[in-house]
Amino acid sequence: MSQSINLIPQEEKQEQSKTQLVKLSTLFTILLLIVVGLLSAYFFYQVTGIKGQIREHENNIEDLRTEIQGLSTIEISARNLDTRFHALKSIYTSRVYFSGLLDEINKHVPETIILMDMTVNPGNKVTITGESNDYISISKFITDLSADEKIFATVTLNSVSLENRANKITFFILVEYKPEALMR
Repeated sequence: MSQSINLIPQEEKQEQSKTQLVKLSTLFTILLLIVVGLLSAYFFYQVTGIKGQIREHENNIEDLRTEIQGLSTIEISARNLDTRFHALKSIYTSRVYFSGLLDEINKHVPETIILMDMTVNPGNKVTITGESNDYISISKFITDLSADEKIFATVTLNSVSLENRANKITFFILVEYKPEALMR
């Protein structure tokens, strides 16, 4: 059997193991430094990329804000148009068609009556002045208007006068109409 004899002194062995330990720890430290450097480079790259994306998104947000502010004038115009539309709609749905009133009055005018003036007054009233050759046609006109109860609420003869020179009878009638009958 062969045995090997170690002739290296004990201090030298300790010195060699210390040297090996220092080399090993140095190598480990360098490897750790390289790994930490690579990780820090990776994270630096990621942070730089994320910051770039944040800047890009902030620019997009700013562009969209500018675009939205540009649309605010359109929105204001749209609201104004909507308000005008609703105002016109309410006016048109609640307006009285006086042409229908004139047509209804004209239907009941006898041939011997000439209407001189018609005035629309507040309170759904119309004053009619005219002239005729006889009292019977005036009476017929008032009776016909009163008979049309769906449009005319009251018909009142206010005055009648005879002009001897022209042999004409002038009259003044006050008619109260129903505005809901004249709406479409």
